[in-house]
Amino acid sequence: MFSLLRKSKLVVPVVLGVALSVQAYACPPAKDGTVKPSHITSINVHMPGKAKSGTVGLIDILFPMESGYRVTAKQTGSGKLAPALIKGIKEGKLTTNVVYTYGRTGEIPPGRDIYMHLYNAMDKNLLGKLNKELKLKPQFQMIADDIGKSGHLSVPYVGTYAIFYNPDLIKKEDAPKSWNALADFKGKIAVPGSGCFGMRSLTALYHIVGAKKFEEIIKKADMPAMETIKKDPRESKDKPLKANATPVSVAEGKFPIGIGALTSSKTQELIASGAIEVIWPEEGAIILPHIVVVRENPNEADLALVDFIANNMQVRNVLLNLGISSTLKGAKVIPIAKENNFNYKYIPIKEIMRKDIHKDIIEMVEKNKPKG
Repeated sequence: MFSLLRKSKLVVPVVLGVALSVQAYACPPAKDGTVKPSHITSINVHMPGKAKSGTVGLIDILFPMESGYRVTAKQTGSGKLAPALIKGIKEGKLTTNVVYTYGRTGEIPPGRDIYMHLYNAMDKNLLGKLNKELKLKPQFQMIADDIGKSGHLSVPYVGTYAIFYNPDLIKKEDAPKSWNALADFKGKIAVPGSGCFGMRSLTALYHIVGAKKFEEIIKKADMPAMETIKKDPRESKDKPLKANATPVSVAEGKFPIGIGALTSSKTQELIASGAIEVIWPEEGAIILPHIVVVRENPNEADLALVDFIANNMQVRNVLLNLGISSTLKGAKVIPIAKENNFNYKYIPIKEIMRKDIHKDIIEMVEKNKPKG
């Protein structure tokens, strides 16, 4: 089984019982039936779709085999991770030893600002120092300088946010080549307004183009709401798009162009088939950092798990096939990033968390939503 997993570049479906038996085999208890507490760890994994399930599957199987430690890995969305972080902050201890999150900001809905909870946990000394600093590619050093300087937050992977267009509806030469050019585009634009990508990616766009041009983009988006405006827009017929849905809408011809994340298997399929084409904006594609944190006073299993996530080749390959790049020296990145000389635009996390900009975005969406 191990050799098969090693050869595969994609997520390998695994029978749950096999995973559990491997886990038990990998870390046998002492003669008295006990396992050292330092040999046990746990993790909450908050990522998009198949990236989440694929990563958790590999943690369940390969981490115990390679390290000899026991692990409990949970797949979670922001609706469960945020309350877990809030609970941990209130009680003075993280509810899992390790947290991997691709982040979220804004009160969308209230209480879901993952970035805010992580910084609150750090301010209350609930996060441990990582055992070693990741050696990042120079092109990603600005992320480490922003997020990693405290030694408590690690960024082993990044997602990418770019522009898409439908080649059957618009010629490449007529498609906007930059974030700023979106404001002058004459057609409709698919823009995400909900989910974990929603507010943080729009806040990044707001920073790049400024308030005036941002509103011009929103006017072309036919956005019925930001997720905060309605009590629960997921139950509404006019719910806003998620970032992984905008490429699908463009491929289906509902919009000639759109903005969204490259990080999903469906998006990768659409790009490979030619149903959509990607434009790497002149100002730089937006970086979406994936953050890993560990509890205060981490044990050896916790630190080994953090190292496994960053350095295991199977984890890297699974994420790479889903459009997620490793930040580490010597590791592969999505081909389009290399083709564009790593021309990324990074907005510091504290700027992404700005409530005044979130408020401005919500008001612009409400002001320009479709009538009737």
